[in-house]
Amino acid sequence: MAGLAIVGGSYAALNIAASARQHGYIEPITILTDEDVLPYHRPPLSKGFLLGSVDRETLPLRGEAFYRDNAIEVVFDTRVNAVDRAGLKVETSRGPFAFSSLAIATGTRARRASIPGVDLDGVVTLRSLADSDLIKDRLSSVKSVVIVGGGFIGLEMAASMAKAGFEVTVLEGLDRVLCRVTGTVMSSFIEREFIAHGVRLICGASVAAFEG
Repeated sequence: MAGLAIVGGSYAALNIAASARQHGYIEPITILTDEDVLPYHRPPLSKGFLLGSVDRETLPLRGEAFYRDNAIEVVFDTRVNAVDRAGLKVETSRGPFAFSSLAIATGTRARRASIPGVDLDGVVTLRSLADSDLIKDRLSSVKSVVIVGGGFIGLEMAASMAKAGFEVTVLEGLDRVLCRVTGTVMSSFIEREFIAHGVRLICGASVAAFEG
């Protein structure tokens, strides 16, 4: 069935679907997500959920009843491989889906460097609930954590790991943390706070390889 197809199971995807219904859109709405869960809050993945203070049940942005009551279909475990704009369809891992309107709300992927050792066991990224689950499962068997990237998510994770008692090192390629989003005064303040809490910060450090 045609209608509004939304690619991605993000916060934006849910808001697009909800806003469409709120403003009188009556055609079918389908959210296509490559995850197996309803759209959820992502900030806790690097903080409360990772530390066990936030339960999985509290993560969904809306409960199942919202989607049912608003006739919004969520198709799980479905990756969109191509968009056929002329034919008004998307090609997915489950076959084609027709649309009359299309929204792409996938967000971004965690960037994996093309360097030796990036595929070693124990080298992980954090973007999804599945990623956070994987990291939580590994924490019982590690004593130290190295985080590549001194941006918001990297520092949130560093703070969580330090709070949990791990030895934490943050490697940042630029000359200060949060370099792209804050000035030098704020960066310096944040760096002092992390160092005071036992986090080792190494700025201007490019990762050449991971060795197992």
